[in-house]
Amino acid sequence: MPEVLCLGLGGGTKVLQNPHGSVTVGPESVGHRLLSEALVFGGKTLTATDVAVAEGKVNIGDVALVRHLKGTETIQKARQEIRTILERGVDSMKLSAEDAVLVLVGGGSIVQMDEVKGVAKIIRPPHFDCANAVGAAIAKVSGQIDTIEILEGRDEQEIIQPTKQKAIEAAIEAGADRDTVKIVSLENLPLENSAVKATRLIIKAAGMLRVDALLKATAEETNGVFEPTTNGHKPEVDTKSDDYATSASALIKTSDYKPEVTPDGTWLVSEVDSRAALHQGKQMRVVDINTMPDDTLVFGTSTYGAPAVVSERLPSGTEAIDAIDGVLPYFGIAKPGALIADEIGGMNDLRPLLTSIHYDVATIDGDYMGRAYPRIYHSTTYVNGLPIVPCAQADGMGNTVAVSKCEDPIRLEKLQRKAALELGLLSQMSQSGMRVGDLKKYAVLGSTSLAWYIGRAIYQARQEKTSIVDAILRAHPCGRLLYTGKIIDVRRFVSDGGYTEGPVRLRAIGAEEREVGETVCTETRDMVLPFQNEYLYAALKDGKQEEVICTVPDLISLIGMDGYALGTQDIKYGLRVNVMAFVGHPHWYTERGLELGGPGDFGYKDMKQVSVAPAFYDPPRVTDMFRPR
Repeated sequence: MPEVLCLGLGGGTKVLQNPHGSVTVGPESVGHRLLSEALVFGGKTLTATDVAVAEGKVNIGDVALVRHLKGTETIQKARQEIRTILERGVDSMKLSAEDAVLVLVGGGSIVQMDEVKGVAKIIRPPHFDCANAVGAAIAKVSGQIDTIEILEGRDEQEIIQPTKQKAIEAAIEAGADRDTVKIVSLENLPLENSAVKATRLIIKAAGMLRVDALLKATAEETNGVFEPTTNGHKPEVDTKSDDYATSASALIKTSDYKPEVTPDGTWLVSEVDSRAALHQGKQMRVVDINTMPDDTLVFGTSTYGAPAVVSERLPSGTEAIDAIDGVLPYFGIAKPGALIADEIGGMNDLRPLLTSIHYDVATIDGDYMGRAYPRIYHSTTYVNGLPIVPCAQADGMGNTVAVSKCEDPIRLEKLQRKAALELGLLSQMSQSGMRVGDLKKYAVLGSTSLAWYIGRAIYQARQEKTSIVDAILRAHPCGRLLYTGKIIDVRRFVSDGGYTEGPVRLRAIGAEEREVGETVCTETRDMVLPFQNEYLYAALKDGKQEEVICTVPDLISLIGMDGYALGTQDIKYGLRVNVMAFVGHPHWYTERGLELGGPGDFGYKDMKQVSVAPAFYDPPRVTDMFRPR
């Protein structure tokens, strides 16, 4: 599908001179009030149009009103900032490192005044300034239904089908041609924080505009100018540039970046390494476990509940601290010696970094899984006989549930799942404290480094316009691409056990459907991926025939075409994805590891474990690679 990048730059973009002398261009804009607010039209706001007119690049409005600005420092700085914004935008959209041809259309394209780095030629076709009107005329008309449906005693598909029809009718009512309308997106989001079993359906349909349709205005016209309805209240606009900060990773050349590691081997996490480092005030630290004494007590934390709940409830930020504080008294200590991730998957790899600030301790480079798993006993530490209890989970609202003893891990999982349901299925869990000496043998070490290498590879591939899949496999070579396809069906629900469960079905992207940057899939069969918080196995399906090609404990991951991993809460109809799989840590392929983390533990008792590759990859540590010598 086409990639769209929005830039806060156009003819009405505001140009602000800051007290310290710098000049900010956008993203605020006078918008449709350009004819009354821009300087060249007698207004009082300096806009990008005024800059272009003052520099003699375009003749719009009254040139005399901005002639005094020509060549001033403000105009020159604004001009350079406009050029920088355009260059960053072009570089983000280019499909290769070669110079591109840039086609500029729309009235706002007049703000381009200088050569653009990375562009060989700039074209403004005839009637370029009419492009906005043409686009509005040929755009599809859509209708959307966003509703919550009660599922008790009802078949889910019987609910979805009439809701689809409502979306189609909404599009037709808005002016779409009935013969061209089709469903373009469908999101099915189970609601757990509800007294009854319910789901939120967001379904959109779209079709071509009917010739006889009368488009309804969505604004009130006053004196020939459209004014948005504000109920008499003029919304305030925060002009602080920090609110529009670009990711630090996007502002550097990734291949040249080196993380900061101190001479003693401490990795000081920067804003480039992780966005979690933003606005924290204190320094996050990552260390290699071999730098710590064997008797140091380490505590881990991870999200516990159902991923689907994230769409309806925001965390408070104190869950992990409350959970760890619920376990510390059993060990007679006030704070942990260090933190570690229970699992490296999703946001759980960042949780110990954020929590470490509260305790002012370092985070160990590693985790207890080397992947993500849904159950409390899914850890390489427990596989090797280390205890889980005492453990505690907290919801960040003053409620902490601790278990000091339990007869077996299955019973413990049931107890804590029941508590998780009561806590809203979005809590943090902290297991028993572990000695560094034991973790050196039984934890998955170096997984934080591996996550960093994969992230760097993806960013670098984006910047250099190379294959993201190939980049990931270079950073993590013990895996392979299983499938490239489009999601054609998702069935997702929160089970009675408190997990997000269901299957997702994909259809292969063939050569005739391939878009730029996508891999052609030679497989003709659909792929089915059942999940329970995480993807459990991948199978190729043709009718009733199913061939399983990968199972847990291998890590199965859905990667969007932009390189972002898609969790089970993120998948939806129409997304185009790459399905990749990676071998897990050797601890998972022992007899005990397969018993706890293989297909059988998820109810597939007769399914044989299938792996994608024979060898596990032990990544180099960031603390070793970048430590000053």
